[in-house]
Amino acid sequence: LLKAFSLNPDPHLPLMIFIGRMESQKGIDLAIEGLRQVSDQPWQAIFLGTGDPALEAAVLQMEQEFPGRFRAAIRFDAQLARQMYAAADMLLMPSRYEPCGLAQMIAMRYGCIPVAHATGGLKDTIRDDPARASSTGFLFDAPSAEGLAQALGRALDAYADPDAWQKIQKNAMQSDFSWRRSALEYAHLYLKLGEKMS
Repeated sequence: LLKAFSLNPDPHLPLMIFIGRMESQKGIDLAIEGLRQVSDQPWQAIFLGTGDPALEAAVLQMEQEFPGRFRAAIRFDAQLARQMYAAADMLLMPSRYEPCGLAQMIAMRYGCIPVAHATGGLKDTIRDDPARASSTGFLFDAPSAEGLAQALGRALDAYADPDAWQKIQKNAMQSDFSWRRSALEYAHLYLKLGEKMS
């Protein structure tokens, strides 16, 4: 993937990705500004998607601003998306709101760690443990570029520690979002409610 996008193939340089609609809801503007705020740290990034022409232009501007580190693919491409999940180290999901979200769950199966706004389904599916023992990603509370930059700083610190990073990856890859697990939780809840009613 790095070769295809003419990026540095250094395995110690983390690759961040954004995959999705380039709309305000998805926080693409926060992702752009958040990366600018950590531009003194090592990273590369690829953004894939289409949407608001002004936001597409802002993404293309990032490619001009960081020619050796940032690439934009302004299109819908499901095959490329899967390659990006498989190749990347971190997925940026700074959505202002996200009722469910699928990208974070797909990414975790590949060991690509989400860095996301703690909202809706993102908060429900990503664990951010300060001790990192059970972490599956990194969350930030305020939907702002500053909040994302702080979470990225924590993620980059963890990435610099291979043992800690592999633990987070293993936790993420073992996350169970199947209907089997959900069905058991629903059944437990119904039984519990039934006991209270009787």
